[in-house]
Amino acid sequence: MLGSAGVATPVPTENALRLSGCLRPAPDLNQLGGRRRDRHGALRGTPLHERALREGRILEAMPFAFYFIANLVMRLQKYDPLEYYDHLVNMHVAIASTLMTMRRLLADLLVPFRLLHALRTIGVTQDLRALRRIRHLLHTNPAFGAFHDGRSIGLLD
Repeated sequence: MLGSAGVATPVPTENALRLSGCLRPAPDLNQLGGRRRDRHGALRGTPLHERALREGRILEAMPFAFYFIANLVMRLQKYDPLEYYDHLVNMHVAIASTLMTMRRLLADLLVPFRLLHALRTIGVTQDLRALRRIRHLLHTNPAFGAFHDGRSIGLLD
């Protein structure tokens, strides 16, 4: 969705999410997934992981434990890391907004589904805090930015 696979796609804004009528948006971020041994013992990753590895875009010092939504584990082709996190933060702000949350809660009459929507919104809010923290570090910590730009290969403290 955000061009991590090298495809320049539009990034949804709060207005686009609100107007789309999609009450249960889920960011579709291309995650690398990591590598596993196949039945022949060779290390294999997802096609996206293998392509990024061939192109030298993997942040190889990033531990596998960080291969999740809030962490960017490769250099992107279409965005710099700060711009990428700006888009992610804006998208999560829209998804967790009061308007979108109320629309989700009112769309289902059954209490269990309303509870599920509330729990999902809490999860998005937690993701939003992590994304904002990373965006802040990219903006204020030159070493953090250099690592995510691929200009430095050392792990940060």
